[in-house]
Amino acid sequence: HKISCCLMAPTGRAAKRLSESTGADASTIHRALMLSIGDYGGGNGEMLNAGAVIVDEFSMVDVFLLNSLLSKLREGTKLIIVGDKDQLPSVGAGNVLQDVLQSGAVPVANLTQIYRQSEQSLITLNAHAINRGEMPVLTDKKSDFFFIRKSSQAEIADEIIGLATERIPKFLKSDATRVQ
Repeated sequence: HKISCCLMAPTGRAAKRLSESTGADASTIHRALMLSIGDYGGGNGEMLNAGAVIVDEFSMVDVFLLNSLLSKLREGTKLIIVGDKDQLPSVGAGNVLQDVLQSGAVPVANLTQIYRQSEQSLITLNAHAINRGEMPVLTDKKSDFFFIRKSSQAEIADEIIGLATERIPKFLKSDATRVQ
């Protein structure tokens, strides 16, 4: 049977992407809980009215936001967290996703299929090497992964501007406004 579902993410950009991916409405956690930025007091006092709450990009959630979220779940509401254990932890206090995964208190499913790059992509291969504590391959100049060594702030800034405005758009045959 169908249950009501609430989709949310820590940032507006992630919520928009979640909405685009699912075709359903998604919001930031703050908006769903009616919190203002920096407010972790519980918002308007109303509980979330959903059978399931799905939170994407969970690696960005800190302990205070998690506490606010958990305080708004009705008894029996399913909380489904989606996140990448290899992403940087939240800016705020705690490494919530890592702690939840390591606790053994909740069932965990790990996705293994890569969709953004091919299995042979040097981005993929280097990401796996780094996760294993190995040095990434930095010498392949014709791949989708490259390393540029610069030492001064001015050189770094010039390189980033050149990459974002010229080299990457030319390589992707795209407009510079499409580069992140």
